[in-house]
Formats: sequence, structure tokens, C-alpha cells
Amino acid sequence: MEIEKQLHKIIRSRGINLSEMARLTGVPYRALYDSLMNAPRKREIRGRELVKVCKFLEVDPRTLKTGKRR
Repeated sequence: MEIEKQLHKIIRSRGINLSEMARLTGVPYRALYDSLMNAPRKREIRGRELVKVCKFLEVDPRTLKTGKRR
């Protein structure tokens, strides 16, 4: 769940609207919400979703485990 926590921090710090991100990435809002914002749900983000979200955020997915950005 470390990747989801890192994405959550990035989204919050940038003030990104989850509905808008869902629309622009093509990832369903509910999937994004359950993976990134709904900690009790403990849904891991899927591979394709991760790629789309990272592209949208302009983040290298390889850096998410460590929290260090290149």
C-alpha cells in the first residue's frame, strides 16, 4: 500500500480533483477513490491504473516505493 500512500500525498499536495483526474485518465472514479483515498478499503491500484495516474501526475512510478522523486 506504500504506492497508494505516496500517490495520495501527491494528489493532496497538488490539490487535484479526483473526479477531474478520473475523467482525464479514463480510470473510474470509484477505483481511484477506493485505491487512493479510502484507506479502510485497502484496494491496491491496478497496473494499468497506476500507469495512467503516473502519466497524468508526471511522476515516475519507479520512485513511488521510496518516496524520492527524480
